[in-house]
Amino acid sequence: MSSENKWHARNLEIITTFRANHGMKDHVLLTTVGAKSGIERTIPLIYTTDGDHVIIIASKGGSPTHPDWYHNLVANPIVTLELGSERFPARAILA
Repeated sequence: MSSENKWHARNLEIITTFRANHGMKDHVLLTTVGAKSGIERTIPLIYTTDGDHVIIIASKGGSPTHPDWYHNLVANPIVTLELGSERFPARAILA
């Protein structure tokens, strides 16, 4: 199994666990629309907050490039967040 397939399988496992348990500590699910494909994609991410703002860091494990989801939200900043049992639309703002 390729490294990319392993990450995809692991992300699906986290998403399933998150939704079954109505959330996971320190995790948020981010759904973006593909910049090129137009397909919705959901990814689990670690987050923090600043007041009412959800803060996520666009890191790709130390790689010098941005993760794919970053390019999606630059192209279309309207996203969906799942935090605990809540699901709501949001607008991404680059810091």
